[in-house]
Amino acid sequence: MLFRSFGLSSDTWEDAKPGLWLDSSDLNGDHDFNNEPYGGIVDQWRDKSGGARHAQNGSGPAISYASLNGRSTLHFNGLGQYLKVEDYPEGTVGDFDFGDESTLLVVLNAESMAPASTILSKGWDPNRGWTLSSDKDGLLFFGLRGTTGSDLSPQSVRWDGNFQIGRA
Repeated sequence: MLFRSFGLSSDTWEDAKPGLWLDSSDLNGDHDFNNEPYGGIVDQWRDKSGGARHAQNGSGPAISYASLNGRSTLHFNGLGQYLKVEDYPEGTVGDFDFGDESTLLVVLNAESMAPASTILSKGWDPNRGWTLSSDKDGLLFFGLRGTTGSDLSPQSVRWDGNFQIGRA
């Protein structure tokens, strides 16, 4: 897993076909940053990938208007706020079962994340599933089961209240 700072631009994913793209600065997914809400609670976070996997049906986070380089972010309070994303049927193209070659990109500021917290996951049984979580010491790890590689990718990254970009 690599952690560093870099800029994102409109052509960052020019050749990629993301399975899910949730952009907190474009909650309605229309690529127009000028018509976004200034505050409130999010009940649907629209998928910009074209796959219609909108995050919804949960106890939504609050909008933090213009909190990162003039763009809005979402604030999950760690007390039961979540949004669900429906998966495609297992074994079909585009399901969330990561194989040996998948990329997960997350921009995250976990200033008060409790140890042993889950950020994102799809199942986590002995044979399959994946998770992006913090361990008992508050260090980030990415776990992926059911591939040829190691199940866990522990990191020495401690969230310090700044936005972090991680890639597994």
